[in-house]
Amino acid sequence: MIDQPSARLRLAAELAVGLARRLWMTLHYDATDAGFCWHQAQNPFEDGCYLLWELGVASTLVATESGYQGMTRQQYVDAKRHPGEETFAMYKFFPAPETRAGVLAYGELPDALFERLLAAYVDNACDYGPDGTQLCADREPFKPTVEFEREIGALVECGYAERCGDMVKWTDKIASVMQVANFWEAPAVVIPDEAQAQVEDLIRSGQRLAAAIAIRHIAKVGITQAQAHVDELERALQRTDKIAPVMRAEHCWDDSRPQIKTLPHDVQERVNILVQDRNPIAAIALVRAETGAGLVECKAYVDDLARKSHRMPPHRPRR
Repeated sequence: MIDQPSARLRLAAELAVGLARRLWMTLHYDATDAGFCWHQAQNPFEDGCYLLWELGVASTLVATESGYQGMTRQQYVDAKRHPGEETFAMYKFFPAPETRAGVLAYGELPDALFERLLAAYVDNACDYGPDGTQLCADREPFKPTVEFEREIGALVECGYAERCGDMVKWTDKIASVMQVANFWEAPAVVIPDEAQAQVEDLIRSGQRLAAAIAIRHIAKVGITQAQAHVDELERALQRTDKIAPVMRAEHCWDDSRPQIKTLPHDVQERVNILVQDRNPIAAIALVRAETGAGLVECKAYVDDLARKSHRMPPHRPRR
């Protein structure tokens, strides 16, 4: 008897098909005659393209001695190359049946890889592509278009959405993904005073992961939000000098670096655009280049901008 793929693996296959379709809808304007698309150096597109390549259901242009050649991940490995050592810009997506079969053949995805796939799908399907074609990200019931029928069916089967007659509604199971993508407001993290002291002690001793896990269990929030709260606590401890002696002894802080107060108007506009484009790495790099501040301070500054702008209309490439 042949084992049937699990509901989660079937969902992964449909998410990959939907992600490839959405990326093509968004990026095909600049496609080469051979069908390779440039990811436009925007994180949602770059992450989605690389993830499909990682799953073996996309090819990328690789520089070889005889010129550029399209390679799948397996072909890349067979050529004695090592994934992660190069960055790629051009990708070609496989047809839906081939993509679906490829993911099913891949087998059960590790949790981290599945979560990346789900996040990439939600980010691209809900925020990008031709106007009016996006998947609804609201908490209220909605009626998806035919385009999303197979993905919605798989999402319902795995508990990420539920049917309400001919409508569909997202469930709390997908809340952490929606919150990370800034589609949903994240709930406040509430920690009792006695637990707060324990969490601060973990942060002081450098046990950030243990602190995040403790927050997750105490406040009943997702791990991503718990890690973000650890970041906030660490900054608060830094400001009050509760952790300063330990960090200075370990050479983790450099007090000579300038602090970020305000940015020139033109720089602030460029940073805001990068934040709205969901490209925090480029935004942090720009803030560091302009201010000379440390990585922690620049990340905190960009994270704060992202939280403040989560209700702003998304920036989408237009043609």
